[in-house]
This record gives sequence, C-alpha cells and structure tokens, in this order.
Amino acid sequence: MSIVLLIVLGVLLGVATHRGVQNLLFETKIREILQEHIDRYPGANLSEVRFERTNKETLVRAVVRSPSHFSGGDVAVLERELPAAPDGTTVSLRVRRIGIEEMTADGPAFEGADRPGAARLEPSVRFVGSQ
Repeated sequence: MSIVLLIVLGVLLGVATHRGVQNLLFETKIREILQEHIDRYPGANLSEVRFERTNKETLVRAVVRSPSHFSGGDVAVLERELPAAPDGTTVSLRVRRIGIEEMTADGPAFEGADRPGAARLEPSVRFVGSQ
C-alpha cells in the first residue's frame, strides 16, 4: 500500500513540477518579447508585467513608462507575437502607459511625445504591420 502511495505522490509531484516549469518559461518568453519591442520606443521602459489566468483567458498586463503613446494597432501587433499559453487559453495583452517627461539641460529629451498625435517612432523602427 505504501509503495502505491509513493508512486501516486511521485506522479503528482512530477506533473506539478512540469506545469510550474512550463508557466515559468511562458512568462519569461512574454517578458523577453515585450522588452524587445518596448526598447524600440525612445525613452520607454517596461516597468512591470503581471499575469492573470481564468478558465478561458491568460491576461498579460504590461506597465510601460514612456513619453510616447501606444496605439491599439501597436498592441494588436505585439499581442500576435506572444506565444500560446501552456494551458491552451487565449492570451490577451493590455498595455498601461504611464506618461513621463525626460528633461535635459536643453529642455525635454522627447519634445512633444506626450501629446496625442505627436511624432513617435520613425517608420523604420515601428512594429511590423503597425500604422
């Protein structure tokens, strides 16, 4: 009887460890992709990434400090590049931008970047598929 119990406990521990490692790798990959894309925005910094899981969805919330605005198209393009969740749920991305102003002795480092419609990135460094 005790051997059966040990085998069952071993299997349960193995499954739990496998799930934990899968989730850790998934979250790490998401952070790497987000950081890579946020680095393309001058003055932007990825501050925080949180994950919320439900039965139907894995919600990824990224907090970005940036002088530039993000469009829905920017978020949609980035969301399409995220890997599938290990549990098979749909992955949705939400980006919360906290506006910043970086000041130098000569004035703002990113002139007018905090105003909607202001110049953001040069087309050559924008997300592929963004408008």
